[in-house]
Amino acid sequence: MRKIGVHANPSKPEALAIAQRLEFEARTRGASALMLGDTAMALGKAESSVSEVEGIISIGGDGTVLRAAGMAAQAGIPVIGVNLGRLGFLSEVEPEDTGACLDKLIADDYSIEKRMMLRGVLDGPEPGSWLALNDFVVFKGDPARLTEIEVSVNGQVADRYTCDGVVIATATGSTAYSLSAGGPIMLPSAGGILITPLSPHKIGPRPALIGENDEVSVRSFGKNGYCSISGDGRTDFPQFIPGTSLKVTKAEEITQLIRLKPYKFFDLLRQKLY
Repeated sequence: MRKIGVHANPSKPEALAIAQRLEFEARTRGASALMLGDTAMALGKAESSVSEVEGIISIGGDGTVLRAAGMAAQAGIPVIGVNLGRLGFLSEVEPEDTGACLDKLIADDYSIEKRMMLRGVLDGPEPGSWLALNDFVVFKGDPARLTEIEVSVNGQVADRYTCDGVVIATATGSTAYSLSAGGPIMLPSAGGILITPLSPHKIGPRPALIGENDEVSVRSFGKNGYCSISGDGRTDFPQFIPGTSLKVTKAEEITQLIRLKPYKFFDLLRQKLY
């Protein structure tokens, strides 16, 4: 790998400082670290396109890795994270190890772990289609009131409940918002789509795991059915209104995570969450 894209959280000075250091360290190794998007703008550098690079180094927290993963998946290239966040579930590298990381990337001394992604498609007045590595969330619009949500699987109504919302997650996303809502932890290799209701106001609903090739459809109802949508923490989505549906399926795209060492999921779990 000789042309490496750099995607840093522009709101973190330390992330931008690491980006500049990577640019210098790559050059001394005969490679190029090219600044992408907001990173280039924040540093006053020429902006490079994802199509110009062979992989992406993401610098920040898990949210930064998720944004980089979306770009990388659409370009069919891998991504690796430098952890400056609180948990760093998706990050492989600590800030002091960026030089060693560059050496391995340039020498092609790494492995690739493939992660399933979701495709969310919204119909209605403002249709759209988006990718997510972790999850899509439909959340009530009025913080003082519950909303009424219906969840269908492969066209068959699975449940309808008054609640705060619902999380549709991958195995990767099972340790994120879904976990906070009482969902199970899944091995990243498990596959499947996880449906986790948020504070349902009845005893019955529980998180449900369905097949990776199944389709989930979410609708809302009534005067409190005006909801918001987020995907991997992004909130720049059209409003979710009664009469529309969000359909979530396994995406054709995948996230390719670069691994520099053996990935030990349960060790990571104990380190981050216990």
